[in-house]
Amino acid sequence: MSETALQLHEKAFIEAFVAPRWRDRYRTKGGIPREDLSHKLEGRLDPRRIVPVDDVPPFQDVLEVFGAKPSSATCVFFSQMSDLEGLEWPLQSLVQGQIPAQWPQVYHEEDTIFSIEPGRLALFWPEAPATRFICVADPAARERIRKRFARSK
Repeated sequence: MSETALQLHEKAFIEAFVAPRWRDRYRTKGGIPREDLSHKLEGRLDPRRIVPVDDVPPFQDVLEVFGAKPSSATCVFFSQMSDLEGLEWPLQSLVQGQIPAQWPQVYHEEDTIFSIEPGRLALFWPEAPATRFICVADPAARERIRKRFARSK
């Protein structure tokens, strides 16, 4: 049985962005329980691999600063919202501002991960809207993103 895009992206997210002490828990469960998106995952991310941001930067800007063209033509959503869960959305559409109909809700208040490049680049919107996270595996790209978008103190 082949993996779905959601499974591939989720496994890569766990390996790249979840703190080592929590990875086995999520591997054992077969992924991130969606209820963990709201209260637990934020504290279980590897702080060395995330950039907290105050506001959501435009996708085009994130990709430009990331500095590499994603190999995937789609991003995959992990969400507590059933109509977004597993949705594959054309990355170019997001860059051009074309968004899923469900976006207005998730953009402001829902617990959702947008996996752009499996294990390399993702955005995480936790329940509390005060902080969002850009998850970046590559240290050089992470530093560029930190300099451009990092949360003000």
